[in-house]
Amino acid sequence: MRDRRTIKTTGVALWVVLLVAGCSLSGTSVNVRHHLVSGPAAPAVATVYFLRPQTERAMGFSDNALKIAVDGDHLLDLAKGDYTLIYMHPRVEVSVELENKTEVGPFWKTAVMKKRYPFTFEGGGTYFIVVEPINGEFRGVFFKARSVDRFTAKTLAENMRASGVPHNALLSTL
Repeated sequence: MRDRRTIKTTGVALWVVLLVAGCSLSGTSVNVRHHLVSGPAAPAVATVYFLRPQTERAMGFSDNALKIAVDGDHLLDLAKGDYTLIYMHPRVEVSVELENKTEVGPFWKTAVMKKRYPFTFEGGGTYFIVVEPINGEFRGVFFKARSVDRFTAKTLAENMRASGVPHNALLSTL
């Protein structure tokens, strides 16, 4: 009897650990080894905020973390309702690629959607990139990246979680 209780308790504890680990893996994460990522103390870095606002309703696969690549290399996974800050080396022409899974067609097959958007990041500049879903109905959901001003970014961030952002760089403090 006592052995069954120990096995059951161990099984429940293991299940809780796996559940917590799975939830932590689905959030926002940054690839700090990306060739454009820099530290805040580096001279003439570009300060780039990536924001992904909440949506009014659930959108299936599109609610999962959005994969963002810069110049062809994976930069970060951005969770719904999160924003993050990345210090980047300046570049005149940067290609930001957004990748997500979605359901398409009349039979709701799973497909991967990829869209690229050009940006310029100058040293010493601060940029706010908002990624928002576009519902293409039977074509599936894809994401659009656009640059916004500081006021718009601060307004959007009021209902978002800061992920990996230093306390002195929160959008509410700008």
